[in-house]
Amino acid sequence: MRSPRLILEGAVIVLLATTPALAKVNRISWRSVQGLFPGPKPEQWTLAPDDLAPWRSQTAGDGAFSGVGYGDERPWNFQGQAVKVVVVQTPLALGCLQGPIGLIVGVLDSQSKLIARSAELLPEGSNIADVNAREKIYRLDTAPYRISDTETAFGLRIVHYKAGKHWCYADQVLHLFRVVGKDVARILTTDAFYEQVDWVEPAEGDADESEKDPECYFSYTEAFPPKGQAAVFRMLSSQTKGFFDIQRTQKSGPTVTYRWDGQRYVMDGKDPVDHHVREEWDWCTGGRYLKDYDLPPPAPSKTDTKPAGAPAPNPSKH
Repeated sequence: MRSPRLILEGAVIVLLATTPALAKVNRISWRSVQGLFPGPKPEQWTLAPDDLAPWRSQTAGDGAFSGVGYGDERPWNFQGQAVKVVVVQTPLALGCLQGPIGLIVGVLDSQSKLIARSAELLPEGSNIADVNAREKIYRLDTAPYRISDTETAFGLRIVHYKAGKHWCYADQVLHLFRVVGKDVARILTTDAFYEQVDWVEPAEGDADESEKDPECYFSYTEAFPPKGQAAVFRMLSSQTKGFFDIQRTQKSGPTVTYRWDGQRYVMDGKDPVDHHVREEWDWCTGGRYLKDYDLPPPAPSKTDTKPAGAPAPNPSKH
């Protein structure tokens, strides 16, 4: 058995406000769009209703069908074959009408023909951060996440940021995926970086305090996550149910381990990181957010639950 390899720290991400000039750099190639969907229209980069049919039952609302192609693509090695992994934003909203846009992940061969794609529509997460001209909305991570003796996963990193008068949070979330038959299944979602500030509401009349805003590290002009602060993920030599355990270490932070539960990776024990600001102010499920904006709670999911990592029918028409 070969020794598991060290997973390196995630790439540094630099963030600036999005402008129309960024549209090109944030797009995947047209060949990748064609590989993921059966009938997109190149003149306007739009999707037909049939293109989104495999995920329709999972959505709470539709957006415009134009602007398709925001995402990322990177070369990868799958079962000894040179392939391309692709993530693309869709015009489908998840969870609630105010909820996050969905995304799908796919694997294409050297001719951009579909090998597998996610049967699950995945959420961007709350309040995705803007990016600058050198970066993308999504960052695919093809470090060697060797999850078993015969299988390697790949990652996707997404940055989020939101700030209010007396609170803020900034994060980078890592998702891991494996290919099972024709499905690209998500097997882990965890923070590679998380920071929050939550000030107690100032006393009435305390004008000085009420004028201040909290500051999370997130910056549109500096590296994010902060240099040296992003988590490092290592594939351990120990195994659970045939899959290597994953360890997350972080400077000045707790070390945690993820173990395979038969379907996905789950954290060993309770998460030591407090995420209450993100949980309270998420724009779809956060109780304080919904209360402040007089919004109803999100509707229950309309999808049947499918065990992560279980083989799924091929949704492709290719």
